This record gives sequence, C-alpha cells and structure tokens, in this order.
Amino acid sequence: MKKCIILFLLGFGIWSLGFEKANAFSINLDPPSINLAIPAGQSQTGSLRIENTGQEVLNVSVYTEDWIYAPDGSKNFKSAGTTRYSCAKWINLYPTNFELLPGQSKDVKYTATMPQAASGGYVGVIFFDSTVAKENLKQKSSVIFSGRIGSIIYLENPKNLVKKGSISQLETTAPDENKPMEIKISIKNEGNTHLSAKASMVIVDKDGKIFGRADLGRINALPGQTSTQKFGWYGKLAQGEYDIVTTLDYSGPDIATELKHIKVKKGGSIADFDIKTVNKNVVKCYLKYNNNGNLAVNISGSIAFVNENNKTAKTIYIGNNIVLPGASKNIELFWKGYIPKGNYKVFLSLNSGSYRDSRELTYYKEK
Repeated sequence: MKKCIILFLLGFGIWSLGFEKANAFSINLDPPSINLAIPAGQSQTGSLRIENTGQEVLNVSVYTEDWIYAPDGSKNFKSAGTTRYSCAKWINLYPTNFELLPGQSKDVKYTATMPQAASGGYVGVIFFDSTVAKENLKQKSSVIFSGRIGSIIYLENPKNLVKKGSISQLETTAPDENKPMEIKISIKNEGNTHLSAKASMVIVDKDGKIFGRADLGRINALPGQTSTQKFGWYGKLAQGEYDIVTTLDYSGPDIATELKHIKVKKGGSIADFDIKTVNKNVVKCYLKYNNNGNLAVNISGSIAFVNENNKTAKTIYIGNNIVLPGASKNIELFWKGYIPKGNYKVFLSLNSGSYRDSRELTYYKEK
C-alpha cells in the first residue's frame, strides 16, 4: 500500500520551502493586502498575481475566508461569512483552480461588491492553497507538500465611514537597572471600520523638558474591539517625577492622547556590615543592603583591609548584584589564606549607578 504524508505551511506575500537539495517549493503573491473603498450597491474589480518561483509544478486553489484579531494581535482565520465584519462572501474569484508550472505566473481576478445596506468597514482574506507531491518509489510512498499564502482585504464604504478610537488604559513602569520601561496600552475602536493606530510617546519632567521619545509601533482593532499591546523603552531616567504622554494617530479626525504620571525614586543603604574570623586562615565579610527606592539597582564595590602601616593588605571585590525595589540583599565574602595578626581598618565602598555608600570599621586579627 502506498503511504501519503502531508505537510502544511501558511504565509503572506512570500514563502518558500526547501524539501530536497535540488528542489524548492516557493511562491510570491502580489499584493499582500488589498484596500478597497466601494460605495453601497457598487462593485470593483482587480487582480492578484501569483508566481511559482520554485522548481515543482503546483496545483493551486483560490478561496476566501474571514479573520479576527487574537488577544496577542495576530490573526485567527475563520470560515467565510462566520464573523461580524466579514466581506469574504462578497468577493468573486476567477479562476479558482489551476496548475502553475515552475517560473510561471498567473493573474487571478476578483470582484468585490458592497451590499446596499452595508456601512463602515469589513475584512477578509483571499487564500491561495498550493500542493505538490513527491514520489518515493523505493518506499512506495509520497509526500504531499501543502501550503497557503494570502492577501488581506480591507473593504470600506466611504460614504458613512467613522474612524474613532480612544486609549482605554495606559500602564507604565519606571525603567530599572535590569529591564526597560514597560508601556501597556489598550485602545478601543469606537468607529465602524478597521483601526490601525500608530502609537508614540514622549517623557517630560515637571519643567516640560523632554527626556525621551519613541515610536512604539501600531495597534490594530476591529470595530467594537479593545486591543492591548506592550512596548518597551530602553532609556534611563534620573530620580524625579515625569509625565508619560502617549499618542495614538489612527488617521481619523482626532488624535487620542493619554497621560501617566510616574515617580522615579532611586535610593538604598548599607543596613549592616561586619567582619568575623572563621579560623586562622579565613575571615568572613558580611553586608546587607536595603533598596528603599522603586527601581531595581545593581550594586558592586570593594572591601579593603588596611594594616597598621597604612598599607592595603587585601582588597575583596564585590561583583554585580541586582536588588529589587523594596528588597534586601545579603552578601558574604571571604579573605582566605595567610592573614597576619594585627589591627586593620576595613573600608566598604558600594556603587549603585550614580549613588555611592561606604562604611568603615576596625577589625582585630588574633593568632
């Protein structure tokens, strides 16, 4: 009995699959998206071009489907005509089945019709489903490579279009030593068509001085949908108070803005510092650092033992230690080896960004 294995791929615009050294499964589609403005009761015709840039003969079928946005902003595809803002069944295609030779291209015509009662915007996708079979005569089996490539459709009635959006939620965190500022924006599509909003932000202090700005990218939402997206800003802020002004430009009559006030508080202190003799060849250094701010800090530094001749007998270096906001960090370090008897002044110096703290104590080493 001949066995059959099916492999499936999905893409938009261009995709390719190399399944043997000498063979390639590759397709181009132009355009990758279609924007149509059609008044109610009217139609518009256009075409898409699919090109077989691989080395295999492809069997191609063409059809439409619906799509909606998933919570993460990706698209979930549904059967044609099953979602609220679908235009998939208003599109006629020709041809819908054909063979595509290597190096050959084919124009597929579409006709989109806006129903008389339709208003606002609608979406859909035209998929090109392609398959190629590879025979394995020794194993008496075949592998069927199947993939589809799509062109996204945005269809609008220009006579009663309403583009309107608002920022329903804005959350921010101050940038820490070990991570960027996180900006979480939720937009609500209050219009009747697909919304693609360009997000940007500026950071200003109480005197209006700009400390940072960034283009954050785009947030998309279908009518009535609230879409949330997270962005990161990798700059640094000194201690102080700031306003985060976020703007959404959705090519409508207005621009949505929202302001968030944040406080950046950097600060910490050495809560405890002590030296103890473990045995004649080991001395333990113990310190505790408290982070009293609302940012994580990265502390480092050194402990220097200075003898009675005012010479540095030993320096112990403290590596990087992240201390989270409101947390404490206990650090233990050791001086191992021959330690001469005597009195030592011990100097602890810690750095945490632009902030420094130090302690001094006297340690007596016995035999």
